[in-house]
Amino acid sequence: MAYGDEELGELEYPKVSRHLERQIGAFFIAWGLMERELDISFNVLFRIDPTLAACIPANLGTKAKIDVLASAITGVSLFLGGTLTKSSHAVLERVRALSERARNTLAHAQMEYLKDAQTQKRGWRLVRNVARKQYSMITHPTTPAYWRRMTKAVYAVVKAWRAKLNACYRILRKLTEEQFASMTLMQMRDAEPVLLRRRRNQHSTASRSRRPTRS
Repeated sequence: MAYGDEELGELEYPKVSRHLERQIGAFFIAWGLMERELDISFNVLFRIDPTLAACIPANLGTKAKIDVLASAITGVSLFLGGTLTKSSHAVLERVRALSERARNTLAHAQMEYLKDAQTQKRGWRLVRNVARKQYSMITHPTTPAYWRRMTKAVYAVVKAWRAKLNACYRILRKLTEEQFASMTLMQMRDAEPVLLRRRRNQHSTASRSRRPTRS
């Protein structure tokens, strides 16, 4: 619809099956469980009172939670050992992938009435608009079976993360404050140099030659 004197017309409501509606609801219930497990992780890994620990993830998005928890796992890796550290990072990466490809899709996508490129039939499609350097419309599956698989995947990751969290807790709870403080890891490194390259051309060369010099 062009911008101008045209009115928007009547509001069109997406027509989707109740099976899909129920499955999307089931997905978000599963994701709520995932968010709860991520929140619980803060008081386990940082050894903070649960009430105070809840204040931290309450102000963080999912990506930020994963970044913080991944850093915490690395920070206590001397206690956890290489195998548990590596497997815990792997589970968090599964959470990250589901968040980006499934949770964010349902949270930010829109139902659009579009023509299928293969069948040439029009229908309601789940579309996510992306405009990073170039505008794109990304279509996603709208079958209940697909989102049922995504829901099962979330529950599987929740179960895996709870297992890792319990393993971390059994190790960290035995440590004294002195042990915990003396063996947590922090990386210190020099900042990489910033190289600013200016494109040289005749105009810039001429401009520099005309600049006044101090006496």
